Amino acid sequence: MSTSLLVFVVLTASPAAGAGEARNSEADRLVEQALEAELEGNNAKRRNLLAEALRAAPQCEAARWQTGQVRVGRRWMTLAESQQTAAEDPLLERYRRTLAECDGRMTPAAAQRAMARWCRQSKLPQQERFHWLKLIELSPNEPEALAALELCWHRGQLMGRDEAAEMQAVERAQHEWCDRLQELAPRLERSENSDQSAAAWERLRSISDPAAVPGLATVIAPRSRQLGLEIVALLGKMRCHEAAASLIR
Repeated sequence: MSTSLLVFVVLTASPAAGAGEARNSEADRLVEQALEAELEGNNAKRRNLLAEALRAAPQCEAARWQTGQVRVGRRWMTLAESQQTAAEDPLLERYRRTLAECDGRMTPAAAQRAMARWCRQSKLPQQERFHWLKLIELSPNEPEALAALELCWHRGQLMGRDEAAEMQAVERAQHEWCDRLQELAPRLERSENSDQSAAAWERLRSISDPAAVPGLATVIAPRSRQLGLEIVALLGKMRCHEAAASLIR
């Protein structure tokens, strides 16, 4: 699994933190920029962005992971500190022995599945999540791992189930708007003095739903220069990122 995919999963699978949600959103954006800097080979910029993310949201999991820290219980610590803690913890000693046994007698995917189940039974949630993620890396459509992390694939992207449901709802609304606009379009091109045309133009100019934006741009705007200009004006009045993105294109 790529570094960016791992961070994505951490961001989408972890529960929100209530009042800290806005700060986490800013920190998540900084982590994404840090990953981009890493891909560009700019490690200094990466370190600075991660430090800024932690200042914005000290509990941001993605930033902690990317700075090489791990969470043990409720504490974040360096790998060396965690190893010292693990050496003193009998449960983690059993974890290491079980991991070695699974690696020695199972296929990689089976070992990750077995370890995730063992960690769940042993109440080691962070380790459990790690092994489910490794299993998805080996077997992207593994149903048990996806269910455990509350993730799913949607249009080739791995995301939280709630996010996928929201995207599907938006897509349905966009499709419904396209159908409505297909019916509206011919009436817009009739004589402007007709009652049907006047009603159609009034209906068009009253649209404010962001879900209508794709249909306005692809169904209505291409039909004539006049309609194209009308759609540009309409989108300019809509206060949503969908309209702004459509105008940029």
